[in-house]
Amino acid sequence: MQHKILILGAGPKAVALATKHRVLGQKGLSLPPYTVIERATLAAHWDGQHGFTDGDQELVTPPEQDLGFPYTTDWLAPLGLKAAQLKEINESMLSYSWSAFLSEQGQRADELLGLVRPTHRLFVDYLSWAAKKAEMQISTADAVQIDTSNSTWNLHYSDLGQAKQFSGTALVITGNGTPRYLRGQPLDANDRTLDGLTFWKNLDKIDQLPAGARIAVVGTGETAAAIASAIVDRDSTGGRQIDLISEQPSYLPRSFLVDDLKYFADPDFYSWRGLPVSWRRGIIRRADRGVVSPATKQKLENSSNVRYFLSTEISWVGTSGSDIVLATEGRFDRKEEIRYAMVIVAVGFDPLWFMKILDSESRQRLIQSAREQFDPSCELLLKAVERRQGLDTCRELETNLAANRDEFLRDNLQNNRDINQWFVRCLEASIQLDLSVKDFEPKLHLPMLSGLEQGPGFPNLNCLGLLSNRIWKSYASLSTES
Repeated sequence: MQHKILILGAGPKAVALATKHRVLGQKGLSLPPYTVIERATLAAHWDGQHGFTDGDQELVTPPEQDLGFPYTTDWLAPLGLKAAQLKEINESMLSYSWSAFLSEQGQRADELLGLVRPTHRLFVDYLSWAAKKAEMQISTADAVQIDTSNSTWNLHYSDLGQAKQFSGTALVITGNGTPRYLRGQPLDANDRTLDGLTFWKNLDKIDQLPAGARIAVVGTGETAAAIASAIVDRDSTGGRQIDLISEQPSYLPRSFLVDDLKYFADPDFYSWRGLPVSWRRGIIRRADRGVVSPATKQKLENSSNVRYFLSTEISWVGTSGSDIVLATEGRFDRKEEIRYAMVIVAVGFDPLWFMKILDSESRQRLIQSAREQFDPSCELLLKAVERRQGLDTCRELETNLAANRDEFLRDNLQNNRDINQWFVRCLEASIQLDLSVKDFEPKLHLPMLSGLEQGPGFPNLNCLGLLSNRIWKSYASLSTES
């Protein structure tokens, strides 16, 4: 069967795939066609018009780690390409580089590289420039259901009330997913509870808070830090207190952990999979999920109304008048309930968001395939529940799992945090070299869950060129005309 690749989301990963597809095709390789499906616009999560950012935030990833980085072609050697052809591929990818973009815009690259961090909005300009150059076409559609039939993926959507679909033999899911919530937090809490998506659309609510109001920003990484930075900028009087609640005592600048960052750039060369799993998780936690730009860190630490609030467990208690009550747990099991005028929950995004629109048969097959790769006895889940919720809850879960595990997991993936996290780990353990789920057909590529097994740079922007190599390797062949 002739392959056709569906790419859900038109962000940096999709543009990296499109530019590599263009270059490889021009250099004599045969690749299947692809379709990029996006419900909004190119790089919508970065442009400041669709939430997630205001567009003025600084890019944390060095822009030199661009669409082609790290510019390796070793993976093409088994296809029979000559050394001269491999060199030409790298040279062609350099024409899509950050330096090439700056030069074409009339700016000297050596004046900016390493000196000035680009804003998210400028990064969108770069992606748009590269996408246009690669003749990347975007199909605008909002998928309402995804299913599989006869080794084919079907993405269903509505066009002016008429049901339509895209079909392909492989699916690449990109994007951040939907915001995560705190334990106990209702989905429709109130208008003073925001997250990493909705905050940027409601900046005016900060101005409406009275002087002396207490604001909580819950989270560790770049999203939480950017939100806190934006609040500081809007709080001209300095009268509002901002608590940065996280599991670490301070944010770290990305440049702080140079030895860790080598795994983001080239996990193959540095033998990422040779490290113990606990080491890999530690590197991801230190150098990805808890890091911010140096400028943002400095701004927060220089602000007199910002304080770090260390808590190993944060949960939602409820409301008291117009205030929101959070429960925190610090060192030595010290527990405390604190009232806030506003809470911004920036604890990350749910990589399982697509499970909500995956049909039940495909969802159950994916659950079964993934859990066979990791912890089939659910011990990790049960230990987490026992630690956080008590033995009775643990035994109840164990009974339900023993009775009908697949159905129970399917029905609770979205509304039970422990089960959600357990299944994330199952999928992480099942990701193969080409970033697809092992033993699942048709192929499903999940870059956002590839960090643990394949390298910490795949879920973010650190090795977009390597990401496109890994995925296209499954489908590339030497053209008979070469």
